[in-house]
Amino acid sequence: MDKKELLRNLVSVDRKRGTLTADRFRGEPVRSAGNSMLLFWSGGKESAYLLQIALAGKYGVRTLLNLTDRQTGFSISAPFNPQVIVLQGECLGIRIEQPCLGDDYNADLGRLLDGYRKQGIDRVGAGYIAPFGQRDCVLEKLHKRRMGVFEPFSGEASLRHIQDLLCAKTEAVVVGVDIRKIDRRWLGAAVDKKFLQYIRGLKGVDPSGENNEYQTCVVDCKLFKKKLFISRSRAVEWNGFAFLYPEKVRCISKTP
Repeated sequence: MDKKELLRNLVSVDRKRGTLTADRFRGEPVRSAGNSMLLFWSGGKESAYLLQIALAGKYGVRTLLNLTDRQTGFSISAPFNPQVIVLQGECLGIRIEQPCLGDDYNADLGRLLDGYRKQGIDRVGAGYIAPFGQRDCVLEKLHKRRMGVFEPFSGEASLRHIQDLLCAKTEAVVVGVDIRKIDRRWLGAAVDKKFLQYIRGLKGVDPSGENNEYQTCVVDCKLFKKKLFISRSRAVEWNGFAFLYPEKVRCISKTP
């Protein structure tokens, strides 16, 4: 099943099988032939879309994982406090695991993968595997453990998968920008057609944000049983980046 077919299946799932929700893999994972997947959940737009594609493609998603820094307690992948990830899990109806990695990233990651491999997980899914620029190292660790990779967005320097996100009714807000490339006024803005039009007009910027030009936080998607409401946040700047740090966030009911 190619990506276009997956998207058609995803968008039409309400008519064919009922709403695609976390109930489909809560408690008992979705089964597929020979696949038991660990999916990295960053909390951003790719995470939500990646999960929907994986489920539509019948992958056996067993665990959602968000790596945190042992010293700070914050997510490694995005400028979130850990509570945002916890609440996203509540919206999904599942628990997102948040193991900590220390200064020896490679050793800690290796031990973590060993543990999941012993649990029968044989595939890792991610929007793009490149933590701290150590892509080759991570791929080598996966290969050594005979773990496959599900990475549908890798190498896409286009707007296509973001446009697919909008078709899949995923709502996300911009929570981080490289202010050397993107105007800080977009902090807190929705990832919508207006934002995509702006991004498309920038030179030297990957429209999908693969090179950390911007970061997002998913507040709603088809799989969410509730949605996130960010009522208070503060803007901070560090080393050429501006972040909108959510301070007060809660889950709210979806409007019928």
